Amino acid sequence: MQIEWLRALVLLKEFGSFTEAAQEMFISQSSFSKYIKAVESHVGRPLIDRSHRLVQFTEKGEAVLISARRILSEYDHMMELMRNEGTAGSTVFRISVDTAVDPLPFLRYILDFFEENPDLELKLQEYDLTTAIKAFDAGELDMVLGHTNVIKPKSPYKELIFQEDELFYVGRREELSDMQGEAAFAAISTDRLILHQNMYLEITELLKQKKVSVNQSRTILTTTSRDVMKAYLFGGRARSLLTKTTVTAMDPEGHLLCLPMEDHLTLHLGLLYGKNVGIKELLLVKYLKDRVWK
Repeated sequence: MQIEWLRALVLLKEFGSFTEAAQEMFISQSSFSKYIKAVESHVGRPLIDRSHRLVQFTEKGEAVLISARRILSEYDHMMELMRNEGTAGSTVFRISVDTAVDPLPFLRYILDFFEENPDLELKLQEYDLTTAIKAFDAGELDMVLGHTNVIKPKSPYKELIFQEDELFYVGRREELSDMQGEAAFAAISTDRLILHQNMYLEITELLKQKKVSVNQSRTILTTTSRDVMKAYLFGGRARSLLTKTTVTAMDPEGHLLCLPMEDHLTLHLGLLYGKNVGIKELLLVKYLKDRVWK
């Protein structure tokens, strides 16, 4: 879920017009419509009643709006903290957020820490993981929030893991039911895969760590649309690598089968930080440990 998708939904409610809301975001109406459809795909339900000429939200749409406004409020608060220049003599924490993850639950704890410590300054950057690791190695970042086990920094570092998500080999139940035990990496390397666009880098990097080279002559589809993924998976046109949580949300009826893979590929959502950090950085790490693992 991208923050701009939620902003589009809220603006559509505010203006009551796709055209005016798109103009407010300085994007085309077609791009704006894609944002709205992306939210609907993520939720799995229509949010706009398209049987009327005027923009009308469904009951589910009104409920999602409440959450969207809350998330946007927290996000805008976070961005305001980023813009603050801080006080003289403050200690600056430069933290990168991986664009492929949903870090909001953990960002809340980080924001709370800085609100409780006004002498410290937070500078957040939104980077993809490759860029973040390069900046970390170059000393331009103090911490990286993202999938910490995918690309390892060259600089000495420590890792605080918030949660682990195992990836499963996913396909139609009738096609995978004959497979016993764990899925072999050899099968994945020659299969036609559809991967979530935001997870493409992480998944391909994990496969490289297992010395699996996905056959580039077979198209690897990437999409952020849940409906597109469902169409390919349910139709047997492709398979995927997904977490069980994602599959359960996408397929509550159980049409898809999740098979564990050799060595059980797992994504770690966590925080990378320098091995020789100061006392204030360690205070932030302890603060996060106390709240994430309470």
